Amino acid sequence: MEQDLTHRHLLYGCVAIALLTFLVYASSLGNGFVSLDDGLLMYKNPLVQRTDLYTLKRIFTSYDPELYIPLTLSLYQFIHTLFGSGPSAFHTMSLFLHIANALLVVWVTTLLCKKRWMGLTVGLLFALHPLHTEAVAWASGMKDLLSGFFFLLSVGFYIGFLDNGDRKHLSASTLAFALGLLSKVVIIFLPVVLLLIDHQRGRKVDRNTILEKKIFFALSILFTCIAVGGKVHKPYDLSLFETVLLSCKSIFFYLRQLLVPGGFSVLYPQESPISLYHAEFFLPALFTVALLGLWWISLRKSPRIGLALGLFLLPLLPNFINFSKNGYLFFASDRYAYLPSIGIFLLLVMFAEQCMKNRKKAQLCSALLVLILAVFVPLTRTQSLTWKNSDALHTNILQEYPHSTMALNNLGSVRMAEGNTEEALRLFTDAYSREKQHSTAAINIGIVYLQKGDLTQAEEWYKKAIAELPVERAATEDELIPYYFLADLREKMGFPEEALALYKEAVAKGESYAEPHINLGIAYQKRRRLEEAEQEFRAAIGLNRYLPTPHYNLAGILAETGYLDDAERELKTVLRIDPNFENANRHLENIQRLMQK
Repeated sequence: MEQDLTHRHLLYGCVAIALLTFLVYASSLGNGFVSLDDGLLMYKNPLVQRTDLYTLKRIFTSYDPELYIPLTLSLYQFIHTLFGSGPSAFHTMSLFLHIANALLVVWVTTLLCKKRWMGLTVGLLFALHPLHTEAVAWASGMKDLLSGFFFLLSVGFYIGFLDNGDRKHLSASTLAFALGLLSKVVIIFLPVVLLLIDHQRGRKVDRNTILEKKIFFALSILFTCIAVGGKVHKPYDLSLFETVLLSCKSIFFYLRQLLVPGGFSVLYPQESPISLYHAEFFLPALFTVALLGLWWISLRKSPRIGLALGLFLLPLLPNFINFSKNGYLFFASDRYAYLPSIGIFLLLVMFAEQCMKNRKKAQLCSALLVLILAVFVPLTRTQSLTWKNSDALHTNILQEYPHSTMALNNLGSVRMAEGNTEEALRLFTDAYSREKQHSTAAINIGIVYLQKGDLTQAEEWYKKAIAELPVERAATEDELIPYYFLADLREKMGFPEEALALYKEAVAKGESYAEPHINLGIAYQKRRRLEEAEQEFRAAIGLNRYLPTPHYNLAGILAETGYLDDAERELKTVLRIDPNFENANRHLENIQRLMQK
């Protein structure tokens, strides 16, 4: 006969989950920042480094550069204000958020299943599964933890509304959902999850239950539109069919990793062509069709299973537009399975629930849980330490994907920073030999030769990088970098007109980016072609008014041509954007002294 835990035992279990999770991740609190976005979002982000009305306004009216995560950036601000820019405080906050999420999983699952042992088991699996280490140990993964926190809080409040009919719980659920969307838009399908909960509870899903959630749906639509606004530059233009195939592969991969974890990597590069004729796509596509069929049947026959499958599939969907980054394709990221894992763990405890009716099967399930945790704990601890620093991170990627050109380039950059130019050159050359259509390796090889003083080789590699830029799609902002390096080199070699032509070509290829206009403007400014320089700086400001450099250079031109009031305004804008920018303070004081004479 199945027996449930007492409330006291549930409380003890929650304390045990919190302590065990902290102990497993404790060694990772000494991890540093890594080169994957941490600087962009935190320790090099002017919006995080100070807190005032201007930065708050900027946070809530801009992207990061392509995600809308104002509440996450506000949390970064809070951490920086209290504890400074060191990594330990950010890692500690991430761990506390993960522990809080695990306890919320216990709460929500207990409310859904009406059995405390089921909630405790799902929470334990969620807390210690090694697939979650990316979200927890990567400081930039805090946005997934924070949005997950509010997602779970919203679901819990909504179930409270269903249990007692108090509309205050519904309002609290709505507020939590809004805060979750402000953390990361990935939870936009929560209203559909709430409808699945209605169905699981025996409520009829009709016009009334949908209208009851009208604010939820309105928020989802609003934040979807905001999110789309940030995805303006797509380095890969995948067809709908290719996107579907990659999505199927992702679903299969996440499910496999949740059930049989192993082979973890920060990057999961898609190295082969996307085709239904390949087994890596054909079999996952068949599996996904079968899974969707099972979901459809379960919605009618077994709403509990339908809810669990929905909790797995729905939070995954928004991530299926994120297969490309910096000109590379990836079929998965561990952190994307953070919330979806709850659905799979819920299915597992539902299966265990059936076994609990038989004493021997119940004992077997208990022993199996202990064995699973004995495997999870060392795996999770070990995987969390791969985020120790950029060196450990990219080395780990190459252990799993030795042909990853992005990892080879990143590790080469680490070696360059260490002063090991020969090893860096070997890594960059390896990356270039594997994927010549990406210009990053050629640029890096050119930089190595430039540091060695071999200008001829540096020039040759910069030209190779330009020649290998893709013609089938628009260039990314990073892919324009070889133009700047080559132009600077030709300038130093005594060919100023060639340099100027290269800057112009970069503008022609990347006219929608601010940086090419800035570089061309600086080139004009050096040549005393001030009118043309001003035009380029204003074009850059029109594309991104939050970059300090074009305002700063424009101020120099305005001051030189006698427009001191306008120059003062531009320098004040620079200091509002970045108070520590170059010599802006000194130049502003000089201009103000001139204006007083």
